[in-house]
Amino acid sequence: MGYGPDAANKYITTYFRQTFISPDPSTFSNLVLRLVRDDGAVVYLNGVEVFHSNMPTGAITHLTLASTSTSTENAFRTNIVNATNLVEGVNIIAVEVHQSSADSNDLSFDLELTAGRNDTPIVSITNPVNNSTIPSPGNVTITVSAIDPNGIITNVQFFVGNTFLGQTTNAPFTFIWTNVSEGAQVISVVARDNDGFIGLSPAIKFTITAGSTSNLTLISAGSIWKYLDNGTDQGTA
Repeated sequence: MGYGPDAANKYITTYFRQTFISPDPSTFSNLVLRLVRDDGAVVYLNGVEVFHSNMPTGAITHLTLASTSTSTENAFRTNIVNATNLVEGVNIIAVEVHQSSADSNDLSFDLELTAGRNDTPIVSITNPVNNSTIPSPGNVTITVSAIDPNGIITNVQFFVGNTFLGQTTNAPFTFIWTNVSEGAQVISVVARDNDGFIGLSPAIKFTITAGSTSNLTLISAGSIWKYLDNGTDQGTA
């Protein structure tokens, strides 16, 4: 694969395209997209963006750099895609892979798209709750509800953004994330069943803050106060 005439100023973006035939998409509950990208990528299905991985927000051009360099260049990232993006017959999937710098010396890409069934795992994060605030030090217990309609859950993987945190193979599906940095965090989990099908949880956002987040009210607004207004100097009261 060519990178342009200047080894120190290589092309930032490489484009990939594939056509495939789909039966009636109404028979699918969802699509499971697995992506290898080094460094970042944007995936389109029939012209609709369906996955945005390690890329900045806003408009993307052929000169847009990936957000960061990746050290896990052969790792698959998973995303659930709405099956309504399919059409019966010929479909087109297009991927643009972006480098993180103009002198990058490698590029990785692979993609798998499978049709989910109505009996894929059903998974959600029950703790922490969405938009919650957690005081530091940031040790967060992530608790998951994962069920399979016609089999068993064999593996639950935990992610922050697209970064793998850890996994568990036994219920209860719990993971303790230690030393979480202050600020906003977005987590999700992927559950796999004994048939090899996977389910992706809705993302949960929470914030780690410095100090206590106690809601204890020591003095209420509208309280009755004692006062002195005789003109004398009371010092610091």
